[in-house]
Amino acid sequence: MQFLGAGAVNALNLGSDHRAVRATFCKNSRYKHRSKQRRPVTKGWKPTCDKDGVPHACHDSLDYALRSTWPSTLPDLERLVLDQALKHVRDIKETSTEEPWEENTFQQLLKQRRQSKDKHERAKLSKHIQKDIRQRLRQKQTAKIEEVLSEFCDLNRLEAIPRDPVKSMRKLKRDDTSPQDFAGFLADIFASDSNYSSGSIRCLLRDAELHGFSSVPHFILSELRNALRRHLRYRRCADSEGLVVEMFKYGSEHLHECLLRIFNDMLRTGRLDPAWQHTMFTMLPKPGDTSLLGNWRPIAILRITYRIFARLLYHRLRDGLEQHQSVDQVGFRSRCSVDDAFVVFDAVCGKALEWNIPLWFASLDFRKAFDRIEYGSLFEALRAQRVDSHYIALLATMYSCQSGSVGSSLPFPISRGVKQGDVISPLLFNAGLELAMKRWKSRLPHYGIMLASGPGEKLTNMRYADDLMIYAKSWQELCHMIGLLCEELANIGRHLNTSKTKLFTTTSIDKPLFIDIAGGMVEVLTGTDFHKYLSRHLTGNLGIRSAAEFAHRVQCAWGKFHKHRPALMNKRVSIKLRLKLFQSVVSPCVLFGLASLPLTSSQLRQLDSLQRRMLRSIAGWTRCDSESWSATMSRVNQRVDDAVRLFPVAPWSRQLATRQYHLAIRVAACCESWPAKAVCWHPQSNLDHNNTQHQPFRSRGRPRRKWDDFLTAFARNAFPHHATWVEAAKDERNWLANESAFVDSFGGSES
Repeated sequence: MQFLGAGAVNALNLGSDHRAVRATFCKNSRYKHRSKQRRPVTKGWKPTCDKDGVPHACHDSLDYALRSTWPSTLPDLERLVLDQALKHVRDIKETSTEEPWEENTFQQLLKQRRQSKDKHERAKLSKHIQKDIRQRLRQKQTAKIEEVLSEFCDLNRLEAIPRDPVKSMRKLKRDDTSPQDFAGFLADIFASDSNYSSGSIRCLLRDAELHGFSSVPHFILSELRNALRRHLRYRRCADSEGLVVEMFKYGSEHLHECLLRIFNDMLRTGRLDPAWQHTMFTMLPKPGDTSLLGNWRPIAILRITYRIFARLLYHRLRDGLEQHQSVDQVGFRSRCSVDDAFVVFDAVCGKALEWNIPLWFASLDFRKAFDRIEYGSLFEALRAQRVDSHYIALLATMYSCQSGSVGSSLPFPISRGVKQGDVISPLLFNAGLELAMKRWKSRLPHYGIMLASGPGEKLTNMRYADDLMIYAKSWQELCHMIGLLCEELANIGRHLNTSKTKLFTTTSIDKPLFIDIAGGMVEVLTGTDFHKYLSRHLTGNLGIRSAAEFAHRVQCAWGKFHKHRPALMNKRVSIKLRLKLFQSVVSPCVLFGLASLPLTSSQLRQLDSLQRRMLRSIAGWTRCDSESWSATMSRVNQRVDDAVRLFPVAPWSRQLATRQYHLAIRVAACCESWPAKAVCWHPQSNLDHNNTQHQPFRSRGRPRRKWDDFLTAFARNAFPHHATWVEAAKDERNWLANESAFVDSFGGSES
């Protein structure tokens, strides 16, 4: 909005000596409203079901429409499904749109106040109106909170309830980012830097055009049912046509057969739905300055039919690609989690500090890793991992001639990158990254840390999706490793972001230090400076990493608690529902990553104390002047105990013990994994494997705590015939039989 001028006018009689002012503004053309047809809200759609829970009425109507038209293309089928679903739109739970101040009784109070001539009566009515509207708003908010908690899905809706009736509107400024700005930014990201990618896709497309996807087995009905009922998430936003997954999940047998026939015709002819080639993007803000385009993450809003097709294809490709992933990758893989990366880092770092071994670590950040991967390298990786050529041709067809748009922006071409929001994207990303990492490791004959006593691979990196942690014996070795890695990753379209890349070391550094790596200055963290690695705070002084991360998790727990405070402390909502919300939102937040952190018994007691403090706030308590503090706390604790009996909430220390006990099973399950090797690593063997030039030694004093000290102490007593807890945990059945004993003893001893 641009100001053009202003001046006083006499056109309005204001009833005083004041004059009206007329101002002229020019509206920025970037924000010109584009009229478009309003789509019906279909999120949460469900058909009417009979007593047996079967939507017979919906099925009969859908089957009749299918028999009448029998659509042969996806657009026709999508329109038919949407039209039939909208006939059941009444089944979406309708909430009253009437605001409390629009009700007749409230309007009567306003009318009575306007007609009153007595100022005292008007003041009394004003107080009554204020009290009445506050009460009505509380009732409205309570009803909405109870509705969300009763369904207990899409809990993000709770965030907007306390702000009602204030509507959240983004204020437009002259320098605000428009959809076209986002589109231009994404166009630069998705523009390929390699001619090899386009040539590779053209060859694959010619093969698909000549032979189709004939060797790809046709999808069967059981695959489709499994994808719809078990793997696709519900209560998600509609696609650009207004379709939601539930419309296909609750569809009839004939609908599933029709959809399956269209999918198999695509495989037979080699021609996919042209509508799949265009992707709508929504931009989600990252932490930081949102005025910078780089602090926004593009999320693809995909067609529902594409998501179903992609899910079917995902289950075909997953097992084959999984076999070719190295143990370095723990992201987007079954039986792996972020705790695996934490276990490796904490075990290696803790033992290096204990034995005075100088090691260096680098947490790498790459610019738009998912959006910049080149198609040529991606399909080359799929060939190297022995994916059938017809599946590769199918993927090439799915990724060819792609375009995108953001809101009302003009479309832009997409010639590289995988879609964030597509279920196949993690598989493809891991495959492409594995190709580059394999080439990189072949150039590192003597680099890395040897963790095994015999011959074997050295630990050079751990990665969770695109988050990489590099391990090295010196800063010179680390710089050389990162330089070689940047060369290999540049071939697949990834480039290092030196401003977000940080270095750590177990050696003592007092002064700020920067190292020139890959053409940029990278900071070595020192002291209490911290860096976020997989949502964990890592400090420059790695000796205090446990205390720093524990304080960070407490801070996150309070942040999550206050975010949901209006719902958690609403006494008009069932205490059972509020405790369920607490256990589902706050508990996972505070316990994240703590199972692989060396905690003391004192910190575990602080954890339980923090939980009781929050539970007392949820249960509610008041202070009586004539009552002693001990009596007050006894009364409040009794209220908490009564509430916990309605919905059991175990102490956080016991929940943490259970998590650590089950983590031990996963670590011990594979002896060749890096978590198992890191836990069993004995630094005394460093000299033999050139991990250090000096004999490792322990400093005087009490040994440093390790994350598995409680497991070691428990296994020593419960499994005396096993040398370590890793050996004991391999017998999963016997290990699980002693779970309750470990939970009871957790945190009871510092030994």
